[in-house]
Amino acid sequence: MLNKKLLTLAVSTILLSSASVVSVAQAGLSADVGVTSAYVFRGIQDSTPAVYGGISFSHESGVHANVWTSSTGVSGGNETDLTIGWGTKMGEIEFDVSFIDYLYPSSTSLTGSDDLGDNDIQEIAISASMGPISIAVNKAIANPGSTSSSKTVSGVTTITTGLPENKYTYFAISGSMDKIGVTLGMYDDDISSTADYKHLDVNFSATDNLTFSVTKTFDAGTTSTGLSGTGSSSQNPIVRVSYDLAFDL
Repeated sequence: MLNKKLLTLAVSTILLSSASVVSVAQAGLSADVGVTSAYVFRGIQDSTPAVYGGISFSHESGVHANVWTSSTGVSGGNETDLTIGWGTKMGEIEFDVSFIDYLYPSSTSLTGSDDLGDNDIQEIAISASMGPISIAVNKAIANPGSTSSSKTVSGVTTITTGLPENKYTYFAISGSMDKIGVTLGMYDDDISSTADYKHLDVNFSATDNLTFSVTKTFDAGTTSTGLSGTGSSSQNPIVRVSYDLAFDL
């Protein structure tokens, strides 16, 4: 999602919300608020500027939870993400496994209705990081509200309702050096290879709060849409600026 700083910024692009990655050495309650010139998620853009914020809880046991919300989401409506996970450290390597639930209560672009369950998307996210390098895999899991149905009208017209199950796997590798963070991501659609795509994000942290980012999607299939978004097989680079404030509660 939207990002905080460098590697945390890059890893959050993998796992999704800006506060879903919690260092096992940290514990307590924290929050962040920010604004961005354009919402971008895994290479998929909504050109609308967004205001966002979240609250995170972490425990010394490694358990962490996060609520993150944005005025704009990948579906075009507002978005709220719920994350719960557990992280641990083995030597120099940090591991994390999380469950993420993406909610789009105001969206009509996914299903033609405002039913919360129909727009719900869920993932299991697994990541590992060592120093400035992180890798992660996000796997979409079946959700009860996301089945499709159809009926024939007058013997010729087929109307499809509901959102088909989101079956995909997202892979990413991220790294940081000084003020630069880079993420290479790959969206692999389990149903149709024509929906696959890759993206490259480059972030420059001008200050602790101000970040400039460039995103480029490439190798996109003919029907690539990312995560229920509106992707393009010939998307131009996306340039955006974000300002974020993070603080302990």
